[in-house]
Amino acid sequence: MADPTPLDLSGADGPDYSKLPPPPGPGDYDGGKSAGEGQDGKDDGKKCGTHSSEGSPGHQGLQGNSGQKGGTGNHGGDFTFKATNMTGNWPVNTSGGKGGGGQTGGEGGTGQAGGAGGKGSKNCKGSDGGPGGPGGIGGTGGDGGTPGDGGNVYINYTSGNPTFNGLLTRGGTAGLAANGGKGGQGGKGGSPNGKGGGTGKGGEGGKASAIPTGKTGNVYVNGVSQ
Repeated sequence: MADPTPLDLSGADGPDYSKLPPPPGPGDYDGGKSAGEGQDGKDDGKKCGTHSSEGSPGHQGLQGNSGQKGGTGNHGGDFTFKATNMTGNWPVNTSGGKGGGGQTGGEGGTGQAGGAGGKGSKNCKGSDGGPGGPGGIGGTGGDGGTPGDGGNVYINYTSGNPTFNGLLTRGGTAGLAANGGKGGQGGKGGSPNGKGGGTGKGGEGGKASAIPTGKTGNVYVNGVSQ
């Protein structure tokens, strides 16, 4: 019997999202509206009756969207073969598929702009605008995908002297977890003189798969584990 053609029953790799761009931003807080304006000053005759107040501080920007988790690798297929006479080399691949890589987290949203300061009057001073809100936290990175297990091989023959060089039943490897997204930009300070908000913190990285390597498949020749 001539050597058979290599038989590939390996599992497909899980979808990989590591090369995708980060997900789109979460949008602006409250639709992009500025924070509340300060109260205007009001005179009381020849003096200031009600002082103006500063504009409200801007709210922190929205958190960025999370990255997509890497796909799960498929298990390798089982291979069963029975023959009366078996010779030659039998290269069979039942390896498990690799887990896919995660997607980088999205950038955090821009902080809300601070509110305008209250206006002055003849006898009252105007107030400064409120500070801009800090940028949103970056989105969490996608988790690494789980690997597939290797398939089992069952070979039974009566006579012959076959070899099994190139027989692969190993489990796949886990996908890589992705980094978190960038922090969002700070919001603008309210008019006049309001300070801009700071940049948001970067997002947390994704989690590694709890299974770093899939299980290796078993090989049985004439009922004996190899």
